[in-house]
Amino acid sequence: MVVPPLPVEIVEHIIKQSLPPLRFETFKERYELLRTYSLVDSRWRVLAQKELGRHLVVTNEGWERLKEAIHDSKSFGRQAQSVWATARYLFPGEKPKILALVKEVLDRSELPHLTLSWTNLNGDMELFEQGRSLRSCTLHYSDLTFHQTAPTIRHLKSLYLVDPYFYDGDGEWLSFLNPTSFPSLCRLQLLRTNRMGSFNEHRSDPRNPSGITHSILALAPRLEALAICEAHQPSIANSLSAQEWPLFSELQHLTLNTIGDPEKETSWLQTLEHLPPNLESLTILILNPAELEVRYHDIEAALRGWEDERWRLYIRILDQKVDEGEDEVEDEEAEARTSLIRTATERGVKVEIGSSKATNDDWETFFDDYSALE
Repeated sequence: MVVPPLPVEIVEHIIKQSLPPLRFETFKERYELLRTYSLVDSRWRVLAQKELGRHLVVTNEGWERLKEAIHDSKSFGRQAQSVWATARYLFPGEKPKILALVKEVLDRSELPHLTLSWTNLNGDMELFEQGRSLRSCTLHYSDLTFHQTAPTIRHLKSLYLVDPYFYDGDGEWLSFLNPTSFPSLCRLQLLRTNRMGSFNEHRSDPRNPSGITHSILALAPRLEALAICEAHQPSIANSLSAQEWPLFSELQHLTLNTIGDPEKETSWLQTLEHLPPNLESLTILILNPAELEVRYHDIEAALRGWEDERWRLYIRILDQKVDEGEDEVEDEEAEARTSLIRTATERGVKVEIGSSKATNDDWETFFDDYSALE
């Protein structure tokens, strides 16, 4: 009995679902899996090669092989959906070779996404002008120092910043992140892991004249999605006043974290008195599961002050050792959780509480779970 071959659509689905999430450290595993699939038969080989060309990585180790592939085939990279480039472990004089390959891919493809890691953007912004098809960009541990205002990038809609820094410690945020440089930006994500030695959370006040708060407020009227997570304290969110939150007039999805002692500083849960008028969902990340009872009470107190509107509240608990169950938590914590859910239900707010396995080490995919909630 001859078993008929699987339809192409099913084979393609199998391949995509079996691959690990896109991260710099998983590209080797993805390559090995796709190479194995290409040995099945001609159909699997075509689909595996197609998937291989969708996401390209540019590193010091693989630079030569990628350069040869680009030069040997004029069609290589034309179907690329993302390029991931890092200049880590390179001397300053070696970094241009990485960006040169990125430019070559941009020349031959309609690339929608670019991830840059360990780069200095000053002088390299022509990448964005060259890649006019780019709609989203991730910048990891990138120097955002600009001696003048960054050039206009009209087509970029989504920007994800991970541990951004300025080489002199304190830079002018508005020189990079402003409505003139990013006129189409509607999604902004910011993750501060505090893992990098040259980025010190406590060196600058986000509200000082050159701080990031002014950049966020300048972009506020056009943002539709905003996500901010800071490892130690939510300093940026806490810096926003009750009068400033209504400026986010088009905001539909908001993700913020809460951690620390609320008695030591004013929490955004206290200053967010009025939700943005078009808000559809609020996701709260709890970074310290040891303080769940306090956090539930804080969120419930804020919830009582928010307007009765049709929106959704998501609560995600990070770094939890076990999945929560009513029989596994302290009585006080379970009571606080039940009270929060009851208050939300009374106010017509759909609330969903769950755990998350996201960690700062997974910065490439940190916000993916929460973006899916939008």
